Amino acid sequence: MKGSDILVEVLGVAIGGSLGALSRYGVGVACEFLTTSSFPWAILVVNCVGCFLFGLVAAAMSEVDPAYYWLRVALATGFLGGLTTFSSFGFDTYRLLEASDWTLAFLNVAANMLTGLAAVAAGVWLGRQFVV
Repeated sequence: MKGSDILVEVLGVAIGGSLGALSRYGVGVACEFLTTSSFPWAILVVNCVGCFLFGLVAAAMSEVDPAYYWLRVALATGFLGGLTTFSSFGFDTYRLLEASDWTLAFLNVAANMLTGLAAVAAGVWLGRQFVV
């Protein structure tokens, strides 16, 4: 791999990561505006969407031309790495447990796990529709 290829990938990750983080922030602001629930909707939304998009990118770009590998890295590692917030999911679940809200904590774990897995499967299925 040439130095210029690495630079393109690094820039792709940096730009994608910042756009993913900004998107996550935007979802958080929107969810805060749209709901008064203490359930962490924003984290669920970004994790589900992120899992779906990761499956889509992984499947659709599984045999991508090496000249476009930077795009896969920018999307998967950069944008989706900046968008998804599994560490925030863990913290929010801990916060619910600390408040003895066992029902919401369990619901949060189950919803993120089940919808995340379903979203990955849907993304992989859709991505495979684009593979020629």
